[in-house]
Amino acid sequence: MSEEAGEISPTAWDKLMEEVSWLREAYTHKCSEVGYLSGETDRMKWLYDQSCEQIISLKAQNEHLRKELDESEFLRKKLTEQVDEPKIEQCKKKTRGENKRHHNRGGRFQNYRNLSLNLKKNNNNGNGDSNDNDKRNKDAKNSQWDSTDEREKSSEDEVVID
Repeated sequence: MSEEAGEISPTAWDKLMEEVSWLREAYTHKCSEVGYLSGETDRMKWLYDQSCEQIISLKAQNEHLRKELDESEFLRKKLTEQVDEPKIEQCKKKTRGENKRHHNRGGRFQNYRNLSLNLKKNNNNGNGDSNDNDKRNKDAKNSQWDSTDEREKSSEDEVVID
């Protein structure tokens, strides 16, 4: 050391300045970590709050759906008590028949009946005019439903339940 009590040697001064700069860097790094962790803490708190709100909303929705299900079960039981069993079976059979007719409308056997009708017409004519194809197409379109009488009968047979 030097003769004066307050002086510091240049090497010691450099070491102290190096330590101070290292401490400043460490402090800055720790502050940034604290800032980052504070931000993460805020984000986690926000996510937690959002989750709680979502849970509350889902519980309310679940309760509403349970009430709705209970009401529909009550109404179903009430309706089945009001309507006797033969009517229910009749409605089920009617529905099955309508569905079957609806789905087979475009089935693979649709045109066999139309072709046989067209062949009979062509054999009876015997003249073989050029409009045969047009007649076949028109007959195929018109005979897609067997008749309007069947549609009217099916609509008359339907059972209406109030």
